[in-house]
Amino acid sequence: MNKSQNEYTKLIEEITNFIIESLHKREDTIGLSIAIVDDKEIIWAEGFGFTDNTREEQVTAKTLFSTQSMGKCFTATAFMIMASKGLVNLDDPIQKYYPKFKINTIFGDPKEEIAKITFRRVLSHTAGFTHEALVGNNYDYSPCTFEEHIQSISKGWLKSLVGSELSYSNLGYDLTGFVMGLIKNKSYQEVMDEELFKPLKITGATYDVVEAQKKSFAKGYEGDYAYPVVPIPMLCAGGLFISALEVGKIISFHLNKGKIGNKQYINPDLFEEMYNPQFNETKEFGYGLGLYSTEKIYNAKVYGHAGGGYGFQTNMMWIPEYNIGVVVLSNNMKESCVRSIARKALELMIVNNEKIESKSNVPKLLKRLVGTYCSNGNLAPQLLRFSYEEKNLFLYLMNGTRIELKSQNQTEFLSKNGIRFLFELNDEKLPIAVNVDDPVFPYKAKLNDSPMDEYGPNQPVWQNYTGIYQFEDESRPNYLALTVINGYLYLIFRDNLKLLYHQNNLYFTVDGEALILKEGELNYKGISATKIDFKMIQFVKEISQNEIKFDFYYMAVSNLVRILHNLRGLKQTLDFMEKIILIDKKFINNFVSFGKQLYAIGELQNAKIYLIKLLEFDSENTEIKEILELIK
Repeated sequence: MNKSQNEYTKLIEEITNFIIESLHKREDTIGLSIAIVDDKEIIWAEGFGFTDNTREEQVTAKTLFSTQSMGKCFTATAFMIMASKGLVNLDDPIQKYYPKFKINTIFGDPKEEIAKITFRRVLSHTAGFTHEALVGNNYDYSPCTFEEHIQSISKGWLKSLVGSELSYSNLGYDLTGFVMGLIKNKSYQEVMDEELFKPLKITGATYDVVEAQKKSFAKGYEGDYAYPVVPIPMLCAGGLFISALEVGKIISFHLNKGKIGNKQYINPDLFEEMYNPQFNETKEFGYGLGLYSTEKIYNAKVYGHAGGGYGFQTNMMWIPEYNIGVVVLSNNMKESCVRSIARKALELMIVNNEKIESKSNVPKLLKRLVGTYCSNGNLAPQLLRFSYEEKNLFLYLMNGTRIELKSQNQTEFLSKNGIRFLFELNDEKLPIAVNVDDPVFPYKAKLNDSPMDEYGPNQPVWQNYTGIYQFEDESRPNYLALTVINGYLYLIFRDNLKLLYHQNNLYFTVDGEALILKEGELNYKGISATKIDFKMIQFVKEISQNEIKFDFYYMAVSNLVRILHNLRGLKQTLDFMEKIILIDKKFINNFVSFGKQLYAIGELQNAKIYLIKLLEFDSENTEIKEILELIK
């Protein structure tokens, strides 16, 4: 037993017991094989039951089963390897490599429709194809060659306009595999051996039923009915015979994001395309290219493919977020338990992973997510701050709201009211964004800054641009500012937004808004502002002399209090606050809002001093008292 198996001993016992219990409940189940994997190795593989109803030969992890439609994933995977080598393009039309290809249609111009049939569309089941070819299908066991099967496609008819709907189709995958053979001038079996099986050291997989029967071979049943052992003409869509042990290697390849060792076999962009729903792209679940996602386990998305037919039921599932996968193969279709076993295995693996994970590692995993994140929509709160406190992750909104988040896994969290927060990580496993599944307005917030940020370049030229800028906002004065924080140029406008240099005098905030700098002026997302020598006394005098005070200046005061705090410090900010409130007590609301923001961004000592000063002007303000209690 290897190291991984020792770590998972209890898990393996639980899964074994669940399998035995499941098989006992279904007395007609003949045999079953399972493999559990991560991105590096087979953790555990085992066979249960028998290869046929004579019950003479026991199933092992090396017993060959027909994978049925699960094989579509293997065809798509090999295609992506070829595409990554530049041998074929995902969006090339089929006719480019198979000029003789044609099909009948009552939709539109036949030539135009056929020209639209690309590899992407056949692999995503959006080519308008019917499910079966006319020759060599699930309803006809008459012998035929693979070529005869493919040629019969041209005699069939499209069932819809190309690209107009998703319709599951065997013949699209067979057509793809056939063309892969044309491109390499080899048989489909040879292509699969060369592109996928040999690199993964898979030696037992075959599309030849005669060859398969020379090894430990599971015969297909449906209850007491034994299916005839015949060649399966839908080679690329479901004709593969392979063991659970070797399917596990393909799942590991996917968990390793298309890499074998240090070699990248599938281009990362193409690999990502496999996982993206290709029809109704905005949906969370759907069919990608050779695999699909239809559910979550412990709020982590599950990918994979199932298959069924000719007396076999198969299922493989994996969860990239947890780096785990499972395949279950069975040779009886009746009331199959393969899905429930596969799902149970993943559930137990997740629980087991949580138990064996080093407790000292949990704070490290949570602390990497700490920082401010900037959203990209007017309906979303602009700045969020995530903080690690009391061994948990907390979210602070800039209005002072503090929300405890419950961890679902290392990157996914739920609030008490069920809002989901899913962090995106880069290749170094550091956060780059958080997706907020708000029921009213789902949005993404990108990482603005983090306590882990290294000191920035602090370009000397920035000193020419730092300072306060004035602009007109609905015929009223308003302000923003530029300053340097931790060696980075920042925009101070409602929030503190780090600026990313692009070229010349063009910068971007992380939410994608452009800021263009010129001598003495700037333009930020359409706001033209001019640099000024701001004098606080002059501004206070201007307010006091204006007939309309609060309603005319409240936006300017809100921005200026943030600007003064960042550019001139707490002492001047308190002085400014006191002078403005003495003019009109309504401005207290502006300053309370800033106090909440200081609390939200974690400046607790400054927030405390500032809010206590505010109580001198409004001793009964319950909002101030509540925040002071939180600071305590």
